[in-house]
Formats: sequence, structure tokens, C-alpha cells
Amino acid sequence: MLAACYRQDSGSNSERSSSLNQSPISDPDPNPISPEKPKRARAQVADLGPEVFAFPVVGDPDVPYWSIRATQDAELKAAFPDLNVPAQYVKARAWLEANRAKRKTARGMMSFLFRWLDREQNRGGAGASKPAESFAERDARLRREAEQAKSKARAEAMRVQRELDEQLRKAGAG
Repeated sequence: MLAACYRQDSGSNSERSSSLNQSPISDPDPNPISPEKPKRARAQVADLGPEVFAFPVVGDPDVPYWSIRATQDAELKAAFPDLNVPAQYVKARAWLEANRAKRKTARGMMSFLFRWLDREQNRGGAGASKPAESFAERDARLRREAEQAKSKARAEAMRVQRELDEQLRKAGAG
């Protein structure tokens, strides 16, 4: 099928090789990311909004950082409502800084962040960074904990008193 696109010559090998270089199909842009044109992927970055956070990456020495944009940030916050997403960005960046050999390419960063956030959310209470509680919530929690501690202390004191009373009865009876 491919041979049908090219001119069929019965001539020499040099004629055949030159005919393979001539394509009758004219593609206005056969290589969308060509040196003559700016990379389309970079041109679309402006559509995603301003930078929110930057992460170190490997691959292209001219671009040592990949930035998450406002639109992507909003999508991740909607996908992971139980997480404090900006705090997770800080943790992920710290991990990338500490593990230079495991840094990601710019192309793989969004996937890396999604997996990071998914793992943190699935950990539940231990790994999820939840928003700080208000002063009223903290006060109520501390009061509950204090009441529970008092109740446990009273119960323990009553148990010890019963044991002492029992020992005294046995000592007086014996």
C-alpha cells in the first residue's frame, strides 16, 4: 500500500532511492513539533492560566522546572476535595528535591502528581492533610478529651478504692 504512494521506477537503485524521498502527498505540517515552528505544547500553556507551583524535572536542560497552572490546580482540588492540595505540592516537591535520581520528566509530572494525591487521599486520616480546625472546634475537642480523662481517672480511683476495701476486709476477717 505504501509503495503505491511512490513513483515506481524500473531503473537503478539510485533512481529508486531518490524516488522514495519524493512524496506525492503534501502535508502542510508533517512534523507538528519541528525546529522551524515553536512547540505547540508550550504554546498551549498560556491557556491554562498562571503558574501556581513549580517542580524540578529532568530531561530538557533548558527547562529545569515544570509548573502546575491555575486550571490544573483547580482540577486537582476538585478531584481530591479531602486533601489540602497546596500542602501536598510542598511535600511532593520536597520528595523530588530529596530524591534527585527519581525526578520525573515534564511530560510525566501531571501523572506523578495525580498518583501522589491519590495515594495520600487513600491513606485516610494519617496521610491526608486536612484543614486546621477552628478555635471553637479545638476548644470543644479539648473539653471532651478532658472530661473523658476525668471520667477514666474517677473510674480508676473507684476500682483502687474497692480493692483496698476488699484487702482491709480480708485482713480484718483473718
